[in-house]
Amino acid sequence: MPETYKFDEKILFIGKDRNSGKQFIPADWAERLAGSGASQRQNKRYIYSKLVFPTPIDGIPSLVVSKSLERDDPLLYQFLLDFVEQNKLTILSDRRLPINQQKDVKNDKRESPSSLSA
Repeated sequence: MPETYKFDEKILFIGKDRNSGKQFIPADWAERLAGSGASQRQNKRYIYSKLVFPTPIDGIPSLVVSKSLERDDPLLYQFLLDFVEQNKLTILSDRRLPINQQKDVKNDKRESPSSLSA
């Protein structure tokens, strides 16, 4: 069972091994996984969901997953987490910081922009 992660609104799964940094093969892995949440239109074209869709990040195939997928489709959400964990892919939050470098937002004592104005 993969460890539990703390995520913000969006999760980014980057197609790089988090240990070696090598790019994950096959190169179309993100499109394949995003297809599991896609819908087919009458013209037989697939439309990616707003909750899970592929996108390149710094030229590397990646998958963007909305945190609300956990609520809307928990089986798909867990499938994606399991896939990423088993393949040791890099996981980032929407702030593009590695999960293990994120701060606890509720306990972040930085000043807000409004408190900086004199």
